[in-house]
Amino acid sequence: MARAAIVASTGYLAGLALGAIMAGVLAQYAPWPLRTSYLVYLVLLLIVVRTLAVSEGVEHTVRSANDLSLRPRIGVPRYIRLAFIAPTAMAFATFARGGF
Repeated sequence: MARAAIVASTGYLAGLALGAIMAGVLAQYAPWPLRTSYLVYLVLLLIVVRTLAVSEGVEHTVRSANDLSLRPRIGVPRYIRLAFIAPTAMAFATFARGGF
């Protein structure tokens, strides 16, 4: 479970960084510098929308409002808190560099 948290958060933050870098590269070297990054974004958005059509595979579906729990479960179990140190440091460094 700790490895999944590290991979997920690292992938998310690396995507943020790579997205900005790729937009800069496209603006610098691709034709139509003001439009190319938006075209790439629209293509990627269409891919994401297409994946939403795939069935989720969840066994338990909610059939009525009484079965649905809207109470948020906030917190991290004590036994895996240590695994969140690396992703937290990565997030801090990424957003600090972005703000700089």
